[in-house]
Amino acid sequence: MLEVNVMNAGVRSDLLKEAVAIGVASRAMPGSGLRRAVDQWLPPESLPDSKTLRAWAAPSGVASDTGLVAACRRYSWQVANAAYSIRDEQIHELSALGLSDAERLDLTLATAAFSALAIIEPISAAVTPASIAAEKSLRSTKIHQIQIQLT
Repeated sequence: MLEVNVMNAGVRSDLLKEAVAIGVASRAMPGSGLRRAVDQWLPPESLPDSKTLRAWAAPSGVASDTGLVAACRRYSWQVANAAYSIRDEQIHELSALGLSDAERLDLTLATAAFSALAIIEPISAAVTPASIAAEKSLRSTKIHQIQIQLT
């Protein structure tokens, strides 16, 4: 399904996939199923440590690569980790590098949505049917113990 949406998005699919992967990789817990699913979209050298992801977020005046890919990486990391720090200059930089308003919106929404999924993934894992069944079993045991005490 993501492939269909990526193909219909205005932004280049490689930039969009990398933005999603950066959002997930920078916010997901170790062992995340979502991270394993999107890790294939990140360059292998960025996977072992988060320092590489953070290096992509260096301000454009500091980064050695000022091209579209580097700007999108920095922007995606900031959307996922520090959206409050995005400045007008970055938005203008993305425009100057050729991204339209719609493409910036696609990049922002994809990064934010997948970053949010990575954040809430542990919560959804905590309420899976297996954990619900274990909780019911525990309640049943406690009720049984109370019944024994009452008799």
